[in-house]
Amino acid sequence: MACSPAAQPTQDAAAIAAEASPTSAAPTTTVLAATTTTPSPTTTTTTTTTTTTEPPPTTVVLDRSDAATAQRMFTDLATHGLHLPRPGGSAAEKITAELLGATVSTITRSPVTFQTVPLPNGETTANVWAQPIGEGPVSIVLGVHYDTVPISPGVDDNGSGAVVLLELIRRLHEAPAPGVAVHAVFFGAEEVLDGYGPNDHHFGSRYAADRLATLGELPDRMVSIDMIGVGHRLMAVAFENGDPAMVSELVNAGSSVGVEIVALERGDISDHEAFARHGVPAAMLWRPDNPAWHTSEDEALDTELLLEDLAVLEALLAALGS
Repeated sequence: MACSPAAQPTQDAAAIAAEASPTSAAPTTTVLAATTTTPSPTTTTTTTTTTTTEPPPTTVVLDRSDAATAQRMFTDLATHGLHLPRPGGSAAEKITAELLGATVSTITRSPVTFQTVPLPNGETTANVWAQPIGEGPVSIVLGVHYDTVPISPGVDDNGSGAVVLLELIRRLHEAPAPGVAVHAVFFGAEEVLDGYGPNDHHFGSRYAADRLATLGELPDRMVSIDMIGVGHRLMAVAFENGDPAMVSELVNAGSSVGVEIVALERGDISDHEAFARHGVPAAMLWRPDNPAWHTSEDEALDTELLLEDLAVLEALLAALGS
């Protein structure tokens, strides 16, 4: 399933959400105890006991078919406001942060952490952190930004990254990657702040990386998943003069699932920059060929590419834990 450039993802997402089938309720279980006979010098008494137990927790196995996965991602796009302009520090960005946090908490059955980040215009943004999923000797931050430039609905930049990360959280909650502790975060205010200079960006990720460095809790790896829903070229981008290990691992992960990933080195174009500056092997997973980037026309996604991105990230986690 794919959205053509002329399609309206908001309408597609609403239609998909309307078609979602409800989850069946768990049946009540009643246990009938064995009949026992108690002898007596004069009488025989038969006692029957009926015990009702609580039903076991309902186990919902995530449908990982392409169709079901696509349905969830497009529903997420619509229900989290990821098809509407949401500049850093705006009311719309704050609403999206709340919606993302509520969904992650529901998926993981755990509280999320809202990390408040001050902005130079007097507003604030927030990083939304899920509880770590899985455990092991390797820790990785998987991050996406959820804000946009003011004029853009930001469906690809970066609604695409957000819906893929939500889906990955669902899958990891059901089956954590062995040997890997995954820290999933939705960063605020990645884009250049309206009315400010070209270096006034990446506020959420810079704040987070600095805090982790101060606490001595930097991860072993970091991937920024940014603009991955349009364009068949997929790239792993290292920060200039940074540790290239994460790029190599992404390229190898892609190869393992039949996806070609091109290695590249660029400046501070996404949230991996903040972690790379602290010496963390970090990379950006990116599809650069979207002509609607940072325009009002950024409102389409290619579902097949999102599924491909998801496969690469799952292969990466499997390789890191092996």
